[in-house]
Amino acid sequence: MDTRLDEQSVYSLDVQGMGDAIKNLPLMLKKGREIGQEEEPLRLIRGIDRVAFLGMGGSAISGDLIASLFLDKLPLHITVVRDYNLPPFLGKKTLYFAVSYSGDTEETLEACTQALKLGGQVVAVTSGGQLASLARNFGSPLLLVPPGFQPRAALGFLFGAALAYMEKLKLVPDLSSQWEETFSLLEELARRYSPEIPASQNPAKQLALALEDKEIIICATPGIAAASALRWKTQINENSKLTALVDFYPELDHNEIVALSLRKRNSFLLTLRDKEEHPRTALRVALTTKIIKPFLLGAEEIMSQGDSRLARLFSLVILGDFLSYYLALLQGVDPTPVEAIRILKKRLSEK
Repeated sequence: MDTRLDEQSVYSLDVQGMGDAIKNLPLMLKKGREIGQEEEPLRLIRGIDRVAFLGMGGSAISGDLIASLFLDKLPLHITVVRDYNLPPFLGKKTLYFAVSYSGDTEETLEACTQALKLGGQVVAVTSGGQLASLARNFGSPLLLVPPGFQPRAALGFLFGAALAYMEKLKLVPDLSSQWEETFSLLEELARRYSPEIPASQNPAKQLALALEDKEIIICATPGIAAASALRWKTQINENSKLTALVDFYPELDHNEIVALSLRKRNSFLLTLRDKEEHPRTALRVALTTKIIKPFLLGAEEIMSQGDSRLARLFSLVILGDFLSYYLALLQGVDPTPVEAIRILKKRLSEK
């Protein structure tokens, strides 16, 4: 009997506690919301026409997830900038959220400095570091989250703080009922997917076992499923130490479908979906899967759960987080260390 994902085996490999951090996503999200609610709101410059999230990696993804909630709901466009330089369409009438969990991400610090020089209003979301100092020096709002986690494991803090602060600024509608549903659903899913639950009753473990030793292809429909797919990819990269192909409907039906339908491959297709997808997109998913499935070793559709967008979004996020965790453990590796990133940062600091 395969015991690699049994509770004892899991915790013997997970020496730095990534599993506990994933299980605590509901608590982190609550704490993040409290932090965002506590900070005094900015008096916004009249005519704010755009919100920009400045960040990289596990910090930037909070911007993608927030943007996915309001794609068709807000007159304000939400942009995520993963670069040293600001694009020219951002300026003084942009509200900037500089998000760096460590506070020392060099791209974010450079972009934030540019935003301040433009006269833009900046909100810093961080656990400390240079970004916190920069915010204090310029008198910018500072959403200070708890330190001591890997940036990717601090998503609940970063996302919760930023979104709650946007509510306080009245940039987004009141989300009280959505928050409550999300907390409740996440607590249920965290229990269902946790290491204590055996694989026979644990959908996250079952999915990891199905994906073991296969090329992972993630396709997603627009909106919250697409944003979640980016999170799944980066979690698989960092926790599982594996690559994953990500593509999006309906665009993939104009290119990627050709590559996936011409030869047998050691691949497993994951399709992330949401109930608000366009009916023609739903049809495309069905037809595309039928065309390419014979060339794959397996395929599974994953539908978001819950009523509100916020709950449905995080139902996908938490499953992907646990999946990436179990994929790491199936390979016999600790999910927490990201040695290549550490080496790269060290070499950059020497230049």
